[in-house]
This record gives sequence, structure tokens and C-alpha cells, in this order.
Amino acid sequence: MLGSLPEAESGALTIFVGGPAQLFQKWSPLLSALGTPVHVGPLGAGAAAKLVANSTLFGVLGVLGEAIALGRGLGLPDESTFEVLSATPLSAQAQRRRTAIEGADYPTRFALSLARKDADLVLEAAAAAGVDVRLATAARAWLADAEQSDSGGHDYSAVLARVTATD
Repeated sequence: MLGSLPEAESGALTIFVGGPAQLFQKWSPLLSALGTPVHVGPLGAGAAAKLVANSTLFGVLGVLGEAIALGRGLGLPDESTFEVLSATPLSAQAQRRRTAIEGADYPTRFALSLARKDADLVLEAAAAAGVDVRLATAARAWLADAEQSDSGGHDYSAVLARVTATD
């Protein structure tokens, strides 16, 4: 599934389901109480879809953090950097994460340690499939660095604090 506690509480999860179409049809009404079920293929495809979705989330956080760090390193005020980001494909994520970044407050919705574990699963699956995922490897490295800097119990978006750190 895609989402965390707030989405689960509001019934807004995206639920990736693998398995026979007939079983998907049978159980969709029940799953719909939690969000939107999406049939993605045969048994095992739901787990694969979750890895695909997570790889995008981790990559976006890494790219966003690096863009902010670059802006800071080049002397741009955060206000200017966020203005620039508003004109890019990262616009929605930059806006969504801005308050957390500026306040260095990352309320836990999904633990960073679990995100790093999921990034490990992405890399393992990619290796088994013979797929070159260099950006996912870099995103996993950022997650591991953040986890090792004593942020493992924090939200996975706390990786932004690590990526944008000036040390």
C-alpha cells in the first residue's frame, strides 16, 4: 500500500493488489474501506508495485534535498530556492516539505529505519532482475546516512535534514 497513518485513518491509501483477478474483485469492496485498491497483476505484483512506488518517493526526497543543499551552497536564500523549485517538476514536493525543512521538524508518519529497509528491498529486487538503479542506490545511501546519524526513529523525510546539512 501507499500512504501512512493519516491516509489509513481517512481511507485514502492506495492498495496494490497482486493475485487472480477474481479474488481481487471479491475482496475489493473490503479493501475499499481503506482506500483505492489497484490490481497490478499476478501474485507478487503488489509487493513489486510497492517497491516501484517507494523508489520514486526516496528518489524525490534525495533530489529535493540536494537541490536545496545546492542552493544554500551557492548562496541562494531558501526563499529564492523554493521559488525556483516552484517552477520545476519538484514543485509539489518542495511545497509539501517546506515547513518541515525550514523548521527541522519531521513528524513521524513512516519511520526512517523502515524506509531504509524498503530501499534495501528495492536494491535487492533490482539486482535480482538485472536492473541498473543508480539513483535508487544513491537514495538508499542518503537514507542510511540519516539513519546512522541517530534519526532512525524519525520520519523518513528527516533524510532531508541529512541531505541539506552543512557539515
